[in-house]
Amino acid sequence: MGGTPEDMHNRVQALVEGPARPLMEDLVSASLLADGAVRVAPAQPWGYLARSEIARRLRDRDMLDAAIADLRRVAPADEVTQRAIALSEPPVSIWVWLERLVLGLALAGTAAHALRRWWRTRAAGTRLPAASVALVILLAGVPRAFAEPLVAAPAEAQVQDRPDDMPATPIDDAHPEASVPSAQDQVKNPLKFGYLLQDLLAKAKQASERGDHAAAARFYEALIKAVPTRSYAFSKLCEERLAQADRPGAIEACRTAVFKEGVKVADYGRFVGLVLAKTGPLSGDERQELEAVLAHLDADPTAAVPAQQMRCQVALRVNDTPALEACTAALAKSAPADATTVSFQWALALAKGDHASAARLVERARAAGMASDGLARMEKLTSSLAWSRFGRATLWGLGGALALALLGLGARRVLNRRQVTA
Repeated sequence: MGGTPEDMHNRVQALVEGPARPLMEDLVSASLLADGAVRVAPAQPWGYLARSEIARRLRDRDMLDAAIADLRRVAPADEVTQRAIALSEPPVSIWVWLERLVLGLALAGTAAHALRRWWRTRAAGTRLPAASVALVILLAGVPRAFAEPLVAAPAEAQVQDRPDDMPATPIDDAHPEASVPSAQDQVKNPLKFGYLLQDLLAKAKQASERGDHAAAARFYEALIKAVPTRSYAFSKLCEERLAQADRPGAIEACRTAVFKEGVKVADYGRFVGLVLAKTGPLSGDERQELEAVLAHLDADPTAAVPAQQMRCQVALRVNDTPALEACTAALAKSAPADATTVSFQWALALAKGDHASAARLVERARAAGMASDGLARMEKLTSSLAWSRFGRATLWGLGGALALALLGLGARRVLNRRQVTA
């Protein structure tokens, strides 16, 4: 659902190609991505190229011809267009080549016979019949026709979001899930199903933009019913429930999203943030759930830094200094110059009461490009730590002086009593 048009094409190619037949949800996702690439960049070949690859996989000749026509119109000289045209030519079987050979021999024999008659009539002073002249002209073009297949001229075509013979599926805005067809109907007409998903997604975005988050949530729930194995609709449903201040519903949707295909690091971060935002201490079950989610994120080697950052957030929330030390040490190795790493190191210094290290880390955060509001908070808390240490030292000093004064007063009274007694 994002990236450059070329990225979207590459994703389509990954979904539909390969020895195994792609799943229906993969074809639907590929169709949505191809249409999205066309909408984002109608003057570039990537969306039409993606459509041609889907059409070849589905063996849909009409769809393939339309995609090739669009490629010729948009990028006639591009290398990807020429490659797509070459791949669009159907493979010629051995029987077709045999038929062509027989036809070629027959035409050659007819031409030889016509030339023989022409030679004889020429010797007799007669003219070659018009039919024989036409045959010779026709045969003159046969070698070229066999060597280079004729390519029809590109037809003028306009980009259409939906074919004329495929009406939109009616969608009840109050109950959009009722418009989702059964699995059998999805298989029968996958392209129509793909356009339905596109319509549901458009309605969801429009509802969200106008502030009707309840309606947007209904459309995303319909998308979940249609494609329950992908994380995208669950993630968007989480956002809409958050906009409605439905924290339990948002946590449920985000929790499901992180265990679906296509999950992104942002989905993990949103779920962790929701759980940590709870008022009061976290329960044992909540801490175990966070650990399970972060363990799932650890399986992605490209997400090592975000995973450690989330572990540091959890450690700060539950006041687990050893865990904070561990994640901070890992971040210091993988992302030492990152402002987030410096902020966690500063938090660890505060937890240990190390004012000098905290002050140095404030300057490192400034050099790392931390936002001004974050720096202001760090400076304020660091100053508070310094004053608290100064206050503790003052209290200890005053307490010691008072103790000494009391001790001296007591000793003086004892001496005075002894003198009176004597």
